[in-house]
Amino acid sequence: MTHNFMTGVWNKKHRTSMDMLHYYHNATVPQLNFLHEISSQHLGHPPSHSWGQQEIPWRFHNVEPETWDFIRKATRHPVHEYARQMTMGTDISKKAGSVSGAIIDAIKAGGKAALKYGTVVVKTLIKHQDEIKTGIKVGKTVADLASTIGLITGAIKPETHDKVKKVTGAVEKAVNRFGKQPEKKKGGWVDYENFT
Repeated sequence: MTHNFMTGVWNKKHRTSMDMLHYYHNATVPQLNFLHEISSQHLGHPPSHSWGQQEIPWRFHNVEPETWDFIRKATRHPVHEYARQMTMGTDISKKAGSVSGAIIDAIKAGGKAALKYGTVVVKTLIKHQDEIKTGIKVGKTVADLASTIGLITGAIKPETHDKVKKVTGAVEKAVNRFGKQPEKKKGGWVDYENFT
């Protein structure tokens, strides 16, 4: 099962009330499951196995437990029944609709912030990649030297020294690959008549 709930109205830049109405009648299973998980956690239930037992990282304050319970129960029905409950026109269904819209807006804003932050981090890493590589190589040299001294003085076992060397070697190899463009593979000719 996929947990991609950022589809349809949830992925739209500018949402209207008609979009929300369309969403109620076309909600996907991951979207309903996500709303159910948020509602359950706001009511004090532990994180479920369906979402990897991850706690929802934000809280919506000033929402009555009855509203969370309404959303939680509505999301357990088929889409047509979910749509009927969310558009009943009662006080609780209107509150649930407002909370659902706020959740969608929070997720979109959080996604934009994460993308913006991630872009800044990647740009910083690329800009300072030579300094980072140098720092890691110095750290590798220090670790290898300390391990060698420990081996010579008998402070560590040879197996431990070998493990340190393998780990620092793997780290150095990974750092050396960072920022390099993969080599383009050259094409070749295969004679299928002689290929056995």
